[in-house]
Amino acid sequence: MNHASTVPGIFSPVERVRIGQVLLYALLLVPISLTIAGDGVSANYLFATLLVVAPLGYRQNWHAVAYIGFMILALAVGVVLFSHLDGTFLLRQFISFTLMLFGVLLLFVRLNVRLEEFLLATVVCAVGYSLTAMYMFVWGGFSLSDLYFVKVGLRDFITDWPQRYAGVLIFGFFVALSRWNRSIIWPIVDLVILACIFLTFVRAAWMGVAIGLVAYLVLLLFNSRRNDTGTRGPRRLAVLVGLGLAVGAVSYTALNKDIAAAFGMLVDTMVETVQTDPQNFNAGESAGQRLDLYSEILQTVEGNPLTGTGFAGAYLVIAGEHSSEGQYFDVLLRTGVVGLIIYLLFWAKLLRYYPRVDSGVAAGLIALFVFGFFHDTTKLSYGALIFFVLLNKAYAAEPPATVKRVPSVPRACAE
Repeated sequence: MNHASTVPGIFSPVERVRIGQVLLYALLLVPISLTIAGDGVSANYLFATLLVVAPLGYRQNWHAVAYIGFMILALAVGVVLFSHLDGTFLLRQFISFTLMLFGVLLLFVRLNVRLEEFLLATVVCAVGYSLTAMYMFVWGGFSLSDLYFVKVGLRDFITDWPQRYAGVLIFGFFVALSRWNRSIIWPIVDLVILACIFLTFVRAAWMGVAIGLVAYLVLLLFNSRRNDTGTRGPRRLAVLVGLGLAVGAVSYTALNKDIAAAFGMLVDTMVETVQTDPQNFNAGESAGQRLDLYSEILQTVEGNPLTGTGFAGAYLVIAGEHSSEGQYFDVLLRTGVVGLIIYLLFWAKLLRYYPRVDSGVAAGLIALFVFGFFHDTTKLSYGALIFFVLLNKAYAAEPPATVKRVPSVPRACAE
């Protein structure tokens, strides 16, 4: 057994967490802004190095093989139907294809990282980003009295603010939430991350957190029934600590006029969005703009519904648009109905596997899935790394295919 470095009181006693692996994957999740083919790209595709530096080797994955085959077909059809052989258009198509390919290829690698190490890396990045945002909020003289200025102004100081890194924050929040019974540091971590999510004033992020919390409570109750009584004490303690922190946070919010006003405005906008008739959305509002964009995406995909535009994003095929403003519409636009179905099947695999393994991961995935209805998630490098590493671990947990052995054949040959 590898006796790696551990931190007493933070990790489970039966786990050996290698700090080097945690720091490596945290580095791969650090937000970076690049310019590729004249476009600003939020990316940290250093995780592509994992494809060639695989100390544990590689494995077969026929699901991934089939998906890569479809990706190549979609790209070829998209080039013929949409690119008009324009050099810049083709270059951007191939870049988008390659970036997606990096993630899928991770499904073939035997990653030398344990699930707990990777999850801790996501929390480390979420906390680091949150502390940076809070520091810049104070240092830049921002005020909660002007929510729009906070949401837009901090973009000059923080990479991928406010929506693009929110997926890591949301996922990290639920990972930390499920570890409250290990150490007092975890509730503190959660409060820091939640404060940063609040500062983003992104409605979709709060919707994801709210639905994720409901899912987490359901999973917590369900898993408590399956476990023996020896594990119920820590779970009850975690719930009590959580309730105490929630009461304290709500009390502070109510007493602080600026925070109360900001939170009230956030809730009002969420309620108004939910209650508004889709046919009456103001075209100048973000919800109305999204509906118009989604309509244009559907009209574009009608030209080739099976394989879409072949990794040509909204900024290439829809005038005046930069993003599809939603992960699933983006997948539909780039790879058509077939690509969207395969992508959702990957999600289904994650949501079948992780509720049995880690309630925090499962709730975080559910929250991230909800967030994806309104913003990019796995299209971005950070979301892609989380998505495909978790999918990698889900496939790795599958039992090997059963091989029928013939008695007269030596065992070594039969295997």
